[in-house]
Amino acid sequence: MPAREPLFTHTEVQGGLEVITAYVPSRRGARPVRRITRCASVTPPGTLVTPAAPVVTLPAGGLDQPARQVLLLLHRARAAGVQRLSEVALRKRLAKVAAAPAGVGGGTLALIDSMIARGVVERQENLDRQGNVQNSFLTVTPAGETLLESLFGPITREPLAELAQRIQGYLDSCRRPEIAAMLGRQLDLVRSGQVPSLDAGETGPLAFMPRTEGSAYEKIIEFFGFIGGRPAGEVWDFKEVSGRLHSGIKDSVKHLDSLRYRIATIAEIETGLSLEEMGVSGAHLLYWVPFHGDLCPDGASLWGSVPALSTRDIRRVKQFRTQAKTLMLVENRTALDYLADAGVGSRGWLVICTDGMPKHGMFEMLVRLDHLESMEVLTWTDWDAGGLRITENILKRLPAGLGSVVPHPLLHGRKVDVSPAYLSHSDPRMRSMAESISEYGEVYQEESLSLLNAGAGFLTLP
Repeated sequence: MPAREPLFTHTEVQGGLEVITAYVPSRRGARPVRRITRCASVTPPGTLVTPAAPVVTLPAGGLDQPARQVLLLLHRARAAGVQRLSEVALRKRLAKVAAAPAGVGGGTLALIDSMIARGVVERQENLDRQGNVQNSFLTVTPAGETLLESLFGPITREPLAELAQRIQGYLDSCRRPEIAAMLGRQLDLVRSGQVPSLDAGETGPLAFMPRTEGSAYEKIIEFFGFIGGRPAGEVWDFKEVSGRLHSGIKDSVKHLDSLRYRIATIAEIETGLSLEEMGVSGAHLLYWVPFHGDLCPDGASLWGSVPALSTRDIRRVKQFRTQAKTLMLVENRTALDYLADAGVGSRGWLVICTDGMPKHGMFEMLVRLDHLESMEVLTWTDWDAGGLRITENILKRLPAGLGSVVPHPLLHGRKVDVSPAYLSHSDPRMRSMAESISEYGEVYQEESLSLLNAGAGFLTLP
């Protein structure tokens, strides 16, 4: 699947660095990511590369020993096929072999910062909602690639030829178009000389490791190669697939256990299908679907103001009974808690929280509601790019014509460029939402709760 586009970005220049903060969609809502590179318009002292990469210009006095150690470690990681190197791992290794260069503040962080300022690497940081760094990765720039090759020689990529042959074999026997498309994208990367990788969601890309025997990437490609070669309609248990692929190895049925989450995530991102839809059982991702109101799985009563069902439990239920007349699908728990406190459950409403992009299990729950098509269905998300995607996903999965969208509260928020695809969407509900966001700007559910308290009426409660 193509990389997910950011919802919006913010760019600023700090000294000789360009800092770009992007907010990208994830399972838990918008996720901030920060990218730090050398500003192309600034050439700091001791530049290793010119702004017009990939021309290499070494400092007049040559490289000092600490800088050379950094570059050597980057070269070794690159030779091993690592596309993104954990900054923590690099700093731990660097602390054992190098001190800070003269004239630069002490510590391994200063060494790495000097490489960013010189244009050799760039940094990507995953942030929490408060802006704190959760993890940090380094990527060698094209100019850095040229520099490393000039210092340490070209990298031999023979393993890629062998990988291309294996993927081509899986493609030749593949019977499923979604998996064939995924394998085709990987093969194109290999043939272009790039180290291929799979999108594993929030854990980052999973790259091929040429020097690592039986790498996770190869195991996962082999898994999809096997499933793609089976006829549609066949059902396999996850452990059964593992046992078949690793026959003769001790505990073969457990051989892929550590990769369950990644395989399931990659399946949804790279093919658009869940493993269950591919006919693979026993590899469920466990999520909780919180709700409020009258909902009885197979006739059983659930207690609590805001109970939750796991996606594993949902799959075991044959039918969800409810007397509710209105179904409200909200994006986050703040809105769920507000509606629960307002007592809508005792007045004919069933409220289900999607927790960001809805999980496959939530749609299984909706399919098994005993009278979904006779209910009034409302979707209430943030009024932003992420909310548009969530709403589109929900409306697409509901029966034709079912469902309406809570209108924009007409608060003025931060202006945002709405994709033309939504402004000209074939579904008038999506067009209306997109036009409102384009006119009034982004507004979050939490901001609209004050209007409900004031009885503003953009959303009529029972």
